[in-house]
Amino acid sequence: MKNVTRAHIHKISFGSPLKNPIILDFTPGLNIIHGASNTGKSFIAKTLDFMLGGSSSLKDIPERAGYDRVDLDIHASTGENIHLERSIDGGDFSLKDNDDKKIILAAKHNPKREDNLSRYLLSLFDLKEKEILFKKSGDKRNLSFRDLISYLVIHEEAIIKDSSPMLTQQHISVTPEKAVFKLLLTGTDDSALVSAKKVKSDTYSIELIEQLISDYKTDLKLETDSESGIKSVKSVEDQLEKLMSSIEKQNKAVDSVQESLQESLLARNDLSERREKLLNRINEIKGLLERFDLLEKHYTNDLSRLEAIKESGSLLTFMNYQDCPLCGAVPDNQNHDQSCDGDIKSVIDASNAEILKILQLKKDLSKTADDLKNEERSLHKTIEEYDKELENIQNNILRKLAPDLAINQNKFSELVKKQYQVSRSKDILGKIASLEEKKRLLKNRSKSSTETSTAISELSKSVVGELSRKIEAILMAWGVPDAGTVYFDSEKFDFVISDKPRGSNGKGLLAITHAAFSIGLLEYCITNNLPHPGFVLLDSPLLAYKPPEPNQEPDPDNAKIAQTDLKDKFYLYLSNLDPVIQVIIAENVAPPENLTNANIIHFVGKNAEGRFGLFPKVEVKLA
Repeated sequence: MKNVTRAHIHKISFGSPLKNPIILDFTPGLNIIHGASNTGKSFIAKTLDFMLGGSSSLKDIPERAGYDRVDLDIHASTGENIHLERSIDGGDFSLKDNDDKKIILAAKHNPKREDNLSRYLLSLFDLKEKEILFKKSGDKRNLSFRDLISYLVIHEEAIIKDSSPMLTQQHISVTPEKAVFKLLLTGTDDSALVSAKKVKSDTYSIELIEQLISDYKTDLKLETDSESGIKSVKSVEDQLEKLMSSIEKQNKAVDSVQESLQESLLARNDLSERREKLLNRINEIKGLLERFDLLEKHYTNDLSRLEAIKESGSLLTFMNYQDCPLCGAVPDNQNHDQSCDGDIKSVIDASNAEILKILQLKKDLSKTADDLKNEERSLHKTIEEYDKELENIQNNILRKLAPDLAINQNKFSELVKKQYQVSRSKDILGKIASLEEKKRLLKNRSKSSTETSTAISELSKSVVGELSRKIEAILMAWGVPDAGTVYFDSEKFDFVISDKPRGSNGKGLLAITHAAFSIGLLEYCITNNLPHPGFVLLDSPLLAYKPPEPNQEPDPDNAKIAQTDLKDKFYLYLSNLDPVIQVIIAENVAPPENLTNANIIHFVGKNAEGRFGLFPKVEVKLA
C-alpha cells in the first residue's frame, strides 16, 4: 500500500514594503507558543486557517498595521517544499514549488478546475477525487480541503464547545461532516454509494432554500461582526435611520473643520505674501542706503576739493608778485586793479557758493537716509509681528485643525462603512424572510408527499471502538480526573467518557477531551496509514490553567484539573509522539522547564524581556 503523504508547517511570516518581516519558525514534532493574553497566539491559529483557504480577509488588529501579505511554508513527506503567499486582505494565492515556478491558485474550491488551492492541497494528500455524501437522499459532492480544516486548526472558541468535535451544529452540514469523519477514520469515501429512490416532492427545493438561508445567515454574521448576527428588520431599519442622522451631523462637522482650515490657510498665504513684500521693500532700502553712502562719500570728496581751491585762492592774494599762475603774466604786465581770466576772488566766491550747495545736498541726503533707516526698522518690527502671527496660524493648523479634520473624516468614513453594512444586513434579512416564507409554503405542500428513503454509510463499530480506546489511553496518560472507559455514541455522534456524555462537562474537560480526540485521531491515522495531513494546531487546550474572567462563575472541573499534574503529563506525552506528527500548541501557561524535544516560543508582554508578542516592534527598512 502506498504511504499517505504527510506534511508539517515550516514557517509563517508577515511581509511589508516598509518593515522587516515577522517570521515564526516551526519544527516537526511538538511546538509550543505560550505567553500572556493579547500577544498574538490565537492570531496565529486564525492566520494558519486563513492561509489554508479561510475567510476572505484576515482579522484586522492594530499590531499588523503596515503588513500587506502573509507567507506560509509547508514541507511535505514527499520532499516537496511549498511556499504560499496571500494578501492580508484575502484573494487568491501565489504558489512557489520546488522548481521555483510561480502559479496563481484561486481561493475558492472548484472541483472542475485544478487552479485552486483546495484542489492543489487535496492532490498533495491523495484526496483529490474523493466524494462525500451531501444529503441523506444520496446526493454526493467532491471533497473540499475546507472540509478537513476543523481537524487541523482547532480555535479557542471551538475547543470548549459542548457539541461534537466532528460537527458544526449547522443542520445543513451534518451529513457531509459525518462523511468526512468516516473518510478520515476508514480511508473510504462515498463514491460507491448509490442514491436512494427519488420521489416527487419538494425536498430538494427545501434543502436548497435551507442552504441559501444558511449562507445568507453566515453573510449576515460577517456584516454585523457579531456571534449571533441575526437581527430583526425593524431593529436594522432603526439602526439605519440613526446612522443616517449621525452621518449628516458628522458631515457638517467635517465641513466646519474644513472651512476653518481653509480660512487659516488663506490667512497664512496672505500674511506670507505681505511679509514677502516687506522683505522686498527692505532689500530696496538696503540698495538705496548703499547708493546714498557712495553719494555721501562723493559729496565729502567734493567739499574737500572745494575747500582746497578756496584755501589756495586765499593764499594767492597774499603772495609777492610773481608771474601770474593763472594767466602767466609777468609782474610788470599784471593789472592788479583790473579783472582777468584768473580772477581769484571770483573763484573763491564760486567755491563758497558750491560748498554751501553741497552742504545742503548732504543735509538732505542724510535726512532721506535717516527716514529710510527708520522705515527699515519699522518694517523689521512688522515682519516680526507677522512671523509670530504665522507661527500661531501654523501651530493651529498642525496641532488642532489638521488632526481634527483627520479624526472627523475617519469618523465619517466609519459611519459610511457601517451604513453600508447595515444596509446589506437589511437586504439580507429581507431575502431570508422571503426564503423562509417559500420554505414554509413548500413544507405545507409536501406534508402528504412520500418520504424519501436515505442512503447513509454507517461507521464500523470496530473502527470507532479502536479510536475510542486510543482516546481513553491518551486521557489516562495525561492524568485527566475521572478518566475511564470511552465509547462512541452514534446518536449524538460524540464520545462518552466514564458513562458521562463528553458535552456535559465543564469548559476545562471539554477542552482537554477535544484535544485528546484531535491527537487520538491524528495518531490513529498515522498508525493505520489513513488520510490526514499530519499536523494539528490546538488553541488553549489547557483551559483549566487560565484564570476566570471577571464576574465569571468558577468552573468546578477547572479546579479539579488544576490540582493534578496534567499539564506536565500533557506536554511530556506530546513531546514523545512519532516525529512525523506535528502538534502546535497555543497556550497562556508556560510548559514545564525540564521539557525537552520541543520548539518553545515565548511571547512576552510590553515590559518584559524577550519577544514582544507575534508582532514585535521592528525597525523600518531603510531605502
